Amino acid sequence: MVAFPPGVTGAYVIPSSVTTIGTKAFFTCDKLTRVTFPANLATIQTLAFRECGALLDAIFTGNAPALGANAFQLNAPAFSVFYLSTSQNFTTPLWNGYPAALFTEGSTPISNWLTSYQLPANSDMSSDTNADGVSLLMAYALNLNPNLNLASSIPQAVKTTNQMTLSFYGGAPGITYSVECSTTLATWSTAGVTLSAPDLNQMRTATVSATGPSCFLRLKVNQ
Repeated sequence: MVAFPPGVTGAYVIPSSVTTIGTKAFFTCDKLTRVTFPANLATIQTLAFRECGALLDAIFTGNAPALGANAFQLNAPAFSVFYLSTSQNFTTPLWNGYPAALFTEGSTPISNWLTSYQLPANSDMSSDTNADGVSLLMAYALNLNPNLNLASSIPQAVKTTNQMTLSFYGGAPGITYSVECSTTLATWSTAGVTLSAPDLNQMRTATVSATGPSCFLRLKVNQ
């Protein structure tokens, strides 16, 4: 495989006939979130997946291929490699410097994300495992490391003269994002809130008019 269209989004399964991924074949495919490799893949060349900023999962269904330098450089912060128990020449917790773990058939992006951080694949996503005030679901939705104290990493609203904005990562697979506004903290509504589509880095911005004495925004995420 020599080149891949950079505008393609979501997950991609590489055809079984492919044995080599060429140099920079997926370079800057910013909307690619998951790639699954065929069992007979032999080689991934230098910088093949460099700057795929939304790429979370690289799933290998065969033995470990020969891997070129920086093949998965500058991907999503939670990027991980997953491989079958029958695969050979992979290592855990790191393979060639990348987080690596076993996966099972039927795994989901969330379960893969959890295991990439050495958390049980069936973890309660509403739980706050390190008591920092941020649930696992919110950490996953914002593409953050759940093992860190995230209290200061949650997006903050910014107010200018006549509007308020809130920017956040909005590209986690399986997550629905919404932003609500309130002037009293008692009632909340999406009315008047404009939410942008994800950009190439999967960032979104909510905007609302804020001409009164008070205005609040909150981000809601749902599976």
